[in-house]
Amino acid sequence: MPTIGSTASITGDDNTTEGRARRLYTEILADIHSKGVKTRSTPHGIGYLWNGNLTTLASKCWPNLTISPGRTGPASKQFLEHIKKYLRESKNVIWVQERGQFYVSPDYKEARVSKKAAARNVPVATKPTPGKVDLAQESITDRAKRIWERAQQACEAANAPTETYGNVDFWVCDKPLAFWIKAEFPELCLPAMETQPNFEKYKRPLYDLLRATTNCVNIGSKYDQNIKDGEHHWLIRKEWHDSHEAFENVFHIEPEVEPEPEPEPVVEEPVQPLVVESVEKVEDAPLDPHMALARLLEVVSAFTDLQTENEMLEAENSRLNVEVNRLSGENDTLQTSIEELRSGDAVVSLIEEVLASIYEGNIGMSRAIADVEDIIRVSKSTDGS
Repeated sequence: MPTIGSTASITGDDNTTEGRARRLYTEILADIHSKGVKTRSTPHGIGYLWNGNLTTLASKCWPNLTISPGRTGPASKQFLEHIKKYLRESKNVIWVQERGQFYVSPDYKEARVSKKAAARNVPVATKPTPGKVDLAQESITDRAKRIWERAQQACEAANAPTETYGNVDFWVCDKPLAFWIKAEFPELCLPAMETQPNFEKYKRPLYDLLRATTNCVNIGSKYDQNIKDGEHHWLIRKEWHDSHEAFENVFHIEPEVEPEPEPEPVVEEPVQPLVVESVEKVEDAPLDPHMALARLLEVVSAFTDLQTENEMLEAENSRLNVEVNRLSGENDTLQTSIEELRSGDAVVSLIEEVLASIYEGNIGMSRAIADVEDIIRVSKSTDGS
């Protein structure tokens, strides 16, 4: 490892090879997840095959690393080679020569400690791996209070507006609570932690405790009738409060009970005698000949319209039958093509082309083996379809 001094300068890391290797590994995983690369079975185990550039990611991790030459070579190159060696020996990032890609382990593997080093009681720096967070050293309440302190100090420094609920003053925060959780505990927001079980195990208790104690509340119209429907924001309590019974006391709104009107006295009305009026029967007037002719014309017109619509439907049906016959012919042609692809003659022809390329010296054995594997895999997938 080159001396970090006159030839190179690094800011923002812990000055240990393990810490730098883990940082570069985390950037690689983030690049893999952003591109949607899936794990697959490889000779090194289940993992990712990555086509990225380690030098580019190293420049993102350490942008202030100079490239001025040292006594034995560029400091940046030696610096990166040392980290690559560590990742290769710990089997986290391995160059696969025959594939021309990097194998990346989905889970970070700690470097093995030699027996001689263990016998000498050499201390080895270890850190929790992404996806494994140790909460034994700090309680949920302590972690929640650290998040509240960050948000409260930011609101106070920005002179944020305040609101009062139940005689309690709150800052109105312009950022979500997730922003302060990530700022205080970045290990909880790594890509490997972005799963529902990890959220329920590590983040959900923080949200529940801060809300129950009314120290951080995502408030909306269901708690305050003065807030418009759909409007919500985070409230940060000015003073830390430990009681879990405070939420209902601060935000509970008693419904207004209107007094029931007194019933009016019932006054009995005299029963009126039932009067039945005579109804004269009105006979239908005789149908006028002109009106009868108009109704007959309407019936004939409706019948003509139905007949025209029927002819149009029959024409459409004939067109659809022709289309069905055409599609059936295309389907037969496709079935014939699929049968030709499934036949062994096509596979043998492709393998003969690979052998001819080897004899002519156009490709090497590694490339030829990879091409044959691809031909066999495609043939099997075609048979399975």
